[in-house]
Amino acid sequence: MSPLTSNTLDGFARAISTPAGLDATLATVCYTSLLLHTRLASARAPSKLIKVSPALRNLYNLLEDTRVYTRLTGLVTLYAAIRETWETRQHDLVSDVLLRTSLVAVSLFQLLENIALLVQQNVLRSRRLRQWEGWFWTKSNQFWLASLLCDLVRLARARQLGFKEDSGAAGTGEANGSGEETSSPAEGAEASRKKQWWQELLVTAASFPLATNWSFAEGESPVNEALVAGAGLVGGLVMLKDAIRDAV
Repeated sequence: MSPLTSNTLDGFARAISTPAGLDATLATVCYTSLLLHTRLASARAPSKLIKVSPALRNLYNLLEDTRVYTRLTGLVTLYAAIRETWETRQHDLVSDVLLRTSLVAVSLFQLLENIALLVQQNVLRSRRLRQWEGWFWTKSNQFWLASLLCDLVRLARARQLGFKEDSGAAGTGEANGSGEETSSPAEGAEASRKKQWWQELLVTAASFPLATNWSFAEGESPVNEALVAGAGLVGGLVMLKDAIRDAV
């Protein structure tokens, strides 16, 4: 086994032991299963492969439910992010407002999703809550969609500012002894922010069809299942690559 492959496998093993890495892995397998299911269901395939299609759909449902269960403690993680955000302000007022609004929206998403899950599993047994279970599911995803919209606008604002933390900052290079310009630490930080910007944009854009799909009552969504599968797979792969890179 090559050192590169060994390092990647070691990184994957460490990544999957973290909440973010585990969720990324589950998402990748989950939406791969759904994508294969949609392809087999819509194409002329051998009978043996067609028989696999329902199993792939069941695997998708199982893994998607598992991801919802693992998010039950998501409010604890969000609390730390919200506290840090409220204690420190962004240099740009617009970006700061968008970030705070996004965090509030995603917190409401997580709260309502938790309530919906607890009602579904009969942990919360109120008859009135049972009547509102569908509302909790759809409204939670509408808040997720609102959070994603804030993130998209914030990312557009970051691009407008040139990926700099401060719109007034100017990253200039320095010349070395031979008169050639070298990259300054500011330029290196800007390049890192730009890379992070693209990763965040991909994940946010990939999440958009999913949030839109689940913001509607069952059977009323304008988003087809193949788009949900493809977008979810892209988001899962980007998150998984990021988690492995951080773990290596």
